Amino acid sequence: MSPVPRLLEWLEEPRADRGIHFAAGEDGWEWWPYARLAELARRTAAGLAGAGIGDGDVVALVQRSGPSFVASLFGAMLAGATPAPIAPPQLFGEAGAYAEHALGLLAQAAPAALVGSADLHGTLAPLAAAAGAELLDAEALHRAPAEVR
Repeated sequence: MSPVPRLLEWLEEPRADRGIHFAAGEDGWEWWPYARLAELARRTAAGLAGAGIGDGDVVALVQRSGPSFVASLFGAMLAGATPAPIAPPQLFGEAGAYAEHALGLLAQAAPAALVGSADLHGTLAPLAAAAGAELLDAEALHRAPAEVR
């Protein structure tokens, strides 16, 4: 059996009594049960499929860590694509250095799409255009009907 299907098995029957604690800023931690994360991942996979992303495609993920990133990572795999996480610009400080770094990664990954949160679209739009990738809003993907096509 290939490792990808085994990696995705938890999405089929996620346990509601187990989950992940995500840092919630100054407020401490936010707990997400696996069932809730699986639903978000399935919605993301359906949104990616609806955007024409599927088997053999690479999807660059530029998101902060958290439930949205986890859903995008597993949603891409569930849609048959290969996720390629890239650190968000906040970790670089200087915009020019970030653009140079990201463009180098995007040139190597050759993604069909770049998934990012809406607040990053101003930074990501020129990078996606330069890479020939479609820029997709993570939050919009998470709202898709949870049915993988």
